[in-house]
Amino acid sequence: MKKSSGYGILVVILVVFSVVAFIAPFERTSIFWASYIFGVISVAFQIPVWKKSMGKTNLKSRYYRFPIIYIGIGYLIIQLIFSVIGMSVKTIPGWIILVVDVALIGFAIIGAITSEAAGVFIEKTEDKVQKKTAFIKTIKVEIDNLTVKTDEAENKKALKELSDIIRYSDPVSQEALEELESQIEEKVKFLSVGEGNQKELIAEIKKLMEQRNIKCKELK
Repeated sequence: MKKSSGYGILVVILVVFSVVAFIAPFERTSIFWASYIFGVISVAFQIPVWKKSMGKTNLKSRYYRFPIIYIGIGYLIIQLIFSVIGMSVKTIPGWIILVVDVALIGFAIIGAITSEAAGVFIEKTEDKVQKKTAFIKTIKVEIDNLTVKTDEAENKKALKELSDIIRYSDPVSQEALEELESQIEEKVKFLSVGEGNQKELIAEIKKLMEQRNIKCKELK
């Protein structure tokens, strides 16, 4: 849903709510006005919530912040219903209506803040995981491409074996593995541009990958 469409819906909701409030034969007491104001606040509350959620340019950011919209809409529906009840039912003590109104907006604000914080945390965590797994993914793609391009049967077989070693390696990089991974990247680069003895380079990369796998197990 586009933000412009969403804001249009909010305007319609506000108009309908106002018509109900002022056309219906409700007494214009202080509780009436309090109920009406909290109803308007619940509509206005959607604007920053939708801006925060829908204002992100990439889909992943929007996805992680989408639950905040449900919190906003839930608050809107409950508050509008309770506002109409507060305007129409005279038997409910005014202090109860005010306490519930304040509690509703309080829960909505806390829920929105918590949801936003959770979205940011999950997104950052996923970004870190993706960065840590980028090494294996990149090396695997490079070796697979070389396997396709290589015509020499022995080298092709060795590259396939190397690809299998990479595939079953621990995908998560760590700081302690940086030196080994740097050496592997350098060897793969030489292999890609055709520098040096191809068989020796493949064997060296295999050895380095095996060392990396051993170190990964030791670090766990």
